[in-house]
Amino acid sequence: MKRKQNKTHVYLLHFDSPISEHHTCQHYIGFAECLQQRIAQHRRGDGARLTQVAKERGIGFRVVRVWEGDRKLERSLKNRKHASHFCPVCNPKAAQLAMFADDEHLMNLVDIANHDSLITEDVRF
Repeated sequence: MKRKQNKTHVYLLHFDSPISEHHTCQHYIGFAECLQQRIAQHRRGDGARLTQVAKERGIGFRVVRVWEGDRKLERSLKNRKHASHFCPVCNPKAAQLAMFADDEHLMNLVDIANHDSLITEDVRF
């Protein structure tokens, strides 16, 4: 009997401002087995080093995209080196990309991850 595999997600964070004058990064792509737990880690400063630095510097972030996917998808997106192309905040055309199997489900995950701080009219998937 096969075990039911939980869905895993790849997510895109958009920082409220660049991390520094020298490192103008404003995005982070990550992978999560439990999206809500992983985002909570980032918010506490326990996540990736980039989100730790953002928290130390008082820079907030929002979850702006979520894909159902695995580490292979995460690596593929990171290797493209242009997270802003997928970010609907930076690139309005990104909202038109059909990259989701279940838009309503994933939008709910984004809302939960952002603690309902995301204005859904501003960011469409």
